[in-house]
Amino acid sequence: IDEQSQIQKDYIAQEQKIQSDLEQYDIRQKEKHNLVIRHTDTKSKLDGEQHMRAQSEKTDQNNKERIKQLEDKLRTFDLGVKPTTKSINEINAEIDQFRQLHENITTTRTEIMTLQKQVNSLASKIPNYIDSDIAQLEEQLRQHTLAFDSQNNTLNEQTKKQDDVKTAQINTKSDIRNIQNNLSDLEKLGAKCTLCGQVITKDHRDGQKDDLQGRLDTLQVRSDELQKEFKAQSNIIEQLGVQCSDSQDKVDSLKVVIPDAKEYARLSGALKDLQEKSKNLDSQNVVSVEPGFAQNMTKSPVDYLSALKDALVDYNNAQDTLSNTKEEIAHLNDQNKQIGIEISMSIERTSEYTTQLDQISEQLKLYDNDDKAISDLKYALKDAQESLRQINDKLSTNKANLATGHKKISDLESDIKDAENWQKMYAKYDAYKRWLNDFFIPNVSSIEKSVLLRIQNDFNDSYRDWYAQLVCDTTKDSRIDEEFTPIIEQDGFTQQVEYLSGGEKTSVALAYRLALNYAMRRQTPSLQSNLLILDEPTDGMSQAQLENLKSLLEKLNSKQIILVSHDREITSQMDNVFDVVKNSDATSVTLRLA
Repeated sequence: IDEQSQIQKDYIAQEQKIQSDLEQYDIRQKEKHNLVIRHTDTKSKLDGEQHMRAQSEKTDQNNKERIKQLEDKLRTFDLGVKPTTKSINEINAEIDQFRQLHENITTTRTEIMTLQKQVNSLASKIPNYIDSDIAQLEEQLRQHTLAFDSQNNTLNEQTKKQDDVKTAQINTKSDIRNIQNNLSDLEKLGAKCTLCGQVITKDHRDGQKDDLQGRLDTLQVRSDELQKEFKAQSNIIEQLGVQCSDSQDKVDSLKVVIPDAKEYARLSGALKDLQEKSKNLDSQNVVSVEPGFAQNMTKSPVDYLSALKDALVDYNNAQDTLSNTKEEIAHLNDQNKQIGIEISMSIERTSEYTTQLDQISEQLKLYDNDDKAISDLKYALKDAQESLRQINDKLSTNKANLATGHKKISDLESDIKDAENWQKMYAKYDAYKRWLNDFFIPNVSSIEKSVLLRIQNDFNDSYRDWYAQLVCDTTKDSRIDEEFTPIIEQDGFTQQVEYLSGGEKTSVALAYRLALNYAMRRQTPSLQSNLLILDEPTDGMSQAQLENLKSLLEKLNSKQIILVSHDREITSQMDNVFDVVKNSDATSVTLRLA
């Protein structure tokens, strides 16, 4: 190892000598590189100047050709005559006015056509009342209405009288039937009284018979008189009915005619007003003619003014073109003068750059042999580094083998100590395992079952109490099974929760949550709190269930209850009510007293 270390030092010294020589050549390379950069930069400037001068000469020639074209254009340019003294804005304002006027004319004519159709339609409905006086028609309606009311009252009175005669007829006929029955009974009884059944004499019986027959004859006469009176009343009622019907027809006819006649008069007046308005609008739809622009008079005012505006725009554009052409000629002449100055200065700079390039090229020749010397040094450095690498590899291998032997001895000693420690730990943890399996786990399982059974019983009692307070149906009961699932029973039969009503489902869920809250607070001291939060606890509840919930909230005796609900019935139990309203993307919260 010592011999190899000395060889390593010799190779390191050789490498450092070569590295020092290469550093000197690096300095020369940087100097050469700076000269190359200066040469490239100067050559770029020279090429740029030559390109710029060529571009300037080309621009100068193009400008001269453009100036000749513009001067030729000016010689043949015809500005023309200005068509009007008005401005574009004034013409646009007139166009807007005539367009609005045209819209008003069109609208008015449409309204006239619509009104004319309505007037013609009403005229066809009331051809006999077109020129009638509305006041006279209303007076006729009033007279016919009074006549109808009078006739209808008389008809009602006659109908009542006829009803009285009819009643009298019925009573008379009933009396006749009774007397006839009495006469028949008298014949059947023979010598007995029809009233008391006692034996009577022939004279007494004949006297009763004559009395009944006299009364019967009188009633027959009365019945005939009532029949004649009934027929007379019927004739009068029939005549009054015809009169009422005639008066009613006249009233109904006038009630239909009068509104149409009023509407006809109103629409006729409106039609005349619109026709007069149309004449006035037509008289305004005339445009004044410009002396310098009198063509196209057959067109509408809007078309004439639009053509006038176009002609004015063309004239203004021509003026702008003339002014812009003169300005462009002056600008091109000024530009050519500046280009001439720049070309002269560029020629001077080109000469300077050419001289600089010649000087830099002479300096670069001094570095022509550096590349070969650097290449030889790098080759020698590579050989020295390779020899150094080989001797380093041998030294590293020998040192590694020596270190590995020492480490193996140390590892074996450490493994012996670890094995002794692991043997002690095994005995310790084996005792722990036997204690956990034989004593701790069986006892914990037993304790857990006992605690869960007690919690389930408390939870079930609390749940059944809340359920009984919330559900109004006394035929239903609910309990919690071993898996803490709600069971609904009715008349001894189990009922599925999904078949309950919406209010009952809400009550079951609320009772379950209150029982869970009670159990958690009782079992876990850290969860004991005077705050209760309920989210939509009244969804689907009936009025009776709402009343139960109000009583339940009072019984809770909680210091603070936060209740979220859309049901305004429950807010009467709250101390403070926060109304939350969302409008578009904004939400507002308002506090109001319950």
